[in-house]
Amino acid sequence: YPLCALSPTTTHLVFCTFAFFTNLIVMMSLTIAGTAVLNSLVADLSPELAAMLLAAVIGGYTLIGGLGATFYVSYFNTALIFVLILMLVVEVFYNPFENPENPFGSSESVFEFIACWKAPEENMGNKGGSYLTFFSSG
Repeated sequence: YPLCALSPTTTHLVFCTFAFFTNLIVMMSLTIAGTAVLNSLVADLSPELAAMLLAAVIGGYTLIGGLGATFYVSYFNTALIFVLILMLVVEVFYNPFENPENPFGSSESVFEFIACWKAPEENMGNKGGSYLTFFSSG
């Protein structure tokens, strides 16, 4: 009994139900992940309070700014992530502030550091047990 054979109203209700539950699962996953992040950043923060803070902040800016606010915040977060990645790359590869805690400073030293790592099991399929090989059986 194919789904198209149902009446348009029934088909619409089935798809809306699937969409609702999919959105519910994604929303719960993101809330749990955000709660875990807040718990790892703030000492002695209860998970319930973290979830409520997360819901209040996200709900607040969505309520005030509408759907457009979620797009603006999404663009802002993406730009922030790219800026932080660029800062990390500059700090790791070039070490502009001569940080003594940074063992790197060039791409060669990063390669040498990673080349020393061995795979946990020699029989996992990588040639020579290396993470840096293109020769693998699986």
